[in-house]
Amino acid sequence: RLAGDHADVFSQLPEELHARLLRDYINSASFHDLPSDLLDALAAPWLGVAGQSAFYRQLEQRRADGAYIERMRSRYTTIQMPVLISAGIDDNWVPVRRSHEFTELVPDCELATFDNAGHLLQVDRPAQLTALLLDFLDRHAP
Repeated sequence: RLAGDHADVFSQLPEELHARLLRDYINSASFHDLPSDLLDALAAPWLGVAGQSAFYRQLEQRRADGAYIERMRSRYTTIQMPVLISAGIDDNWVPVRRSHEFTELVPDCELATFDNAGHLLQVDRPAQLTALLLDFLDRHAP
């Protein structure tokens, strides 16, 4: 939140400090520590002068997204297709309560939650997420 509120300041951090903050931030998306090669790959686009600036602009923009989401809330009830939401109980980026709120608004919506999982379900629970997606698609394929 602080970085999003002060993107202009954070975009001027020394490159080494930014890289450490970035890696910690990305790592917080997983329930477990991410493998270093995956962490490196996820951080790579946000490094260097252009990447660093873009990263903090993106955080700044996300801070403004809350108002957009609220404006769209009434339209969630008009979704006319099956929706599956999967959420990690231990998600540090999007609280699981938001998934529950969304599920209540969408007419044909299922929610699957995963214990010991964060925002990166595909990393924290790959087999379970794959099984969930295959089952959902099997049940809703045309």
